[in-house]
Amino acid sequence: MPVFQRPYSWEYETAVQLFDDIYAAMQANEVHTSRFENYEPYFLGPIIVVPNGPTTPSDLIDGQQRLVTLTSLLAILRDKSADPNFRGFLNSFIWRPLNPLHGTAPAPRLRIRALDQDRFKTLVQADGGTIDLPTTAETPSEERLLTALVCLKQEIGNVTETHLNAIARFILEKCVVLQISAPTLVTGYRVFRGINSRGQQLDALDLVRAELLGSPDEDSSKVADAWAEAEDVLGPDELQRYIEAVVQSVAPQQWDGDLALTFRSVMSDPQLSVSLHSRMREFLNAHAAIEGHELEYGADTALINRRLECVRHLPFDDWRAPLLLFMTQGPSGHQLYRFLSRLEAAALALHISGAPRSTVRKRFGSCTKWLSEGNDPFAQSSPLTIRQAEFSQALTKFEANLRPLPKFAKHLLLRLNVEMCADAIPPYFPQEVTIEHILPQTPRGEWLEVFPNAPERSAWTHRMGNLALLTHSINAAAKNRPFSSKKATIFGTENGNVFALTANLASLPIWDMSALRARHQRMLNLTKSLLTSQ
Repeated sequence: MPVFQRPYSWEYETAVQLFDDIYAAMQANEVHTSRFENYEPYFLGPIIVVPNGPTTPSDLIDGQQRLVTLTSLLAILRDKSADPNFRGFLNSFIWRPLNPLHGTAPAPRLRIRALDQDRFKTLVQADGGTIDLPTTAETPSEERLLTALVCLKQEIGNVTETHLNAIARFILEKCVVLQISAPTLVTGYRVFRGINSRGQQLDALDLVRAELLGSPDEDSSKVADAWAEAEDVLGPDELQRYIEAVVQSVAPQQWDGDLALTFRSVMSDPQLSVSLHSRMREFLNAHAAIEGHELEYGADTALINRRLECVRHLPFDDWRAPLLLFMTQGPSGHQLYRFLSRLEAAALALHISGAPRSTVRKRFGSCTKWLSEGNDPFAQSSPLTIRQAEFSQALTKFEANLRPLPKFAKHLLLRLNVEMCADAIPPYFPQEVTIEHILPQTPRGEWLEVFPNAPERSAWTHRMGNLALLTHSINAAAKNRPFSSKKATIFGTENGNVFALTANLASLPIWDMSALRARHQRMLNLTKSLLTSQ
C-alpha cells in the first residue's frame, strides 16, 4: 500500500455484506445451472494499481478494503478446513511461496500500511491466525479488522469441507475485478477520482430492459408495454423495486436476488411470461398505494398505515411480493392489518436470528407460493407462522452479549421506539442514528461505584437494555460522565433527542443494575409482543 493509503476502514456490516453478496451470487448460479463452468461471474468492481516491475509488488490506489476483506475470507475458509492440502492451496493465495526460477522469496500477496501489517500478518496471513482471535485491539483499524473477522466467521458458520470448497472455488474462479494499471501514482489517483465522480453503473434493471426491448416476440412486447405503464405511474427510481416484487410473485421458487437471471428464466417460460405482464398491471395500484401511504380502509386506515410504515422500513424488500399478492385478493381492513402484523413478525424473527439472505428469500418465496395457491395465510401451517424454535432463537439472540453489535440492533431499537410512542406520532426510522451504551464500555469513576461487580458489569454492558438511540454522535469525553450529567445533556430532550426509548431515561434518578435489568425486561416484553402479533 502506498504511504497515503488509509487504514482498514470498513465496518463489520460492510464486510459481511460483501460475503453475503458473493454467497447469494453463488447460490443464484446453483439455482440456474448444475455446471460450475456455466456460472455467471460476480463482478467486484475495479481496482487501480501502479505496477513496479514484473517481480515487484504493484502499488494499490483503489481496492484496499475489498482485497483485505477477501484475503480475510480466504483465511477464514483456510482455517475452518481440516484438509491440509486444501489449507495449503488457499494459503498460496494469501502468502506467495518461494519461486527459485523467478528469484522471488516467500512474501504476503497483500501488504497493508506498515503500522498494521504485523497484526494483519498474525491475524490473517499466518496459517491458523483466525482460529483463536484476541478480544482486544491496540488500534481502531485493528478493532475494525477483528470485528469483521469475528462476524465473517459467524456468517460462514460451521460448514462441511464440500461447502468450504464450493465457496472458495466461487471466490477464486468466478469473482472478478477490472484491474486498471496507471503509469504513476498521480495518474492512478486521477483515474480513481474520475471513476468515483462521473456516471452510473449499469444496473440489473438496465440489463433486463435491454434484453426485453431486444426481443421481438409477442410475450416480450406485452411485458414491455406493461413495463412502460408501470414506469409512467411509479417513475424510474421506484421501478426496480416494483419489477423485482412482481418477478418474485410470478416465480417465487426461482427468485434468488438476481433480477436479470430470474427475469430471463421467467420470459423463457410462456406461461410465466403471460402471468408476468398480467401481474405488472394488476399489482400497480397496490404498489403505488403502499409507497404513497394511500391505503384506505375506513376506521382501520390509520392503524394499517402505521403498521405498513414499519414494514416498509424492514432491512429487506422480500415482503413486497406476498403483500402485493394478498392486497389484490380483496382483504378487509382487519385482515390486512393482521397480515401486515404477521408479515413483520416473521421478518423480525428472521432478522434478529441472523438468517442469511438466501433463507429470507426462500421464506418469503414460500409465503408468495402459499398465497398464489389459494391457501390461508393465517393457518398454523402457513409460512408466515413463526415456529417455536424460531421464536426461541430470536429471543436467545436478543438476550445475548451484543459485542460486536449485530445487524438487527439498530432496526429493532427503532422499532421498539415506535412501540413506545403514542399512535398519533408517525413511525420514525432515520437513516443516520447512533447507538450509545448507557453504562459506558470503558467505565471509570462513579460508574465503578454504581456497578462494583466487574463480571456482572461486563456481562450487562453489551445487552439490549443498556443501548440507547441518539440522532447525534457523542464526544468521547462525554461517554464516561456520571449518569446524572448524561441523562440531561445526552439522553434528555434538551439536547435535541427525539426518541421516546431514550428520552424516558431522563426521568430515572440513577442508572444501576436494577434500572438496567428493568429496562431490558421491558424491551424484551415489547419484542415478544411484536413477534407474537399473529
